[in-house]
Amino acid sequence: MSDPYAAPAAPVYPESSSAPSSVSDLSWPLAQGAGWVKFIGILLIILGALMCITIIGAVIGWFPIWVGVIFTRSADAIGRAHQNNDPVALKESLGKLGTLFVIQGVLNIISIVGGVIAFLVIFLMFGNTIMELLKNMQFPH
Repeated sequence: MSDPYAAPAAPVYPESSSAPSSVSDLSWPLAQGAGWVKFIGILLIILGALMCITIIGAVIGWFPIWVGVIFTRSADAIGRAHQNNDPVALKESLGKLGTLFVIQGVLNIISIVGGVIAFLVIFLMFGNTIMELLKNMQFPH
């Protein structure tokens, strides 16, 4: 009886078969999610287009459109890489995904800095108000 807690044995690839390091094998996990990546990209493009309907929305509406285009192009490239065993398409897709991570990181940094600034402004506004109220209060003796 085999041990159910033992580590699984590594698969053995015969000499005639290709190793799992082919582009199709490497791109398979991303290719499985390419439909969702494209779906998110299309939704972002639609959201950006709806934002651009208004004048104020047009100022920031370009951003979701740009990110949506990057998502859809990444999904297309990963599909090409998986179907055609194309290393250039795999590199293109991973490069676009890397760009998305950089964009997300910059947005996170901007959000953190904006949150700290907002907290400080609110604290200073209300802190000053509370200090003034405490100065003007008269406590019974």
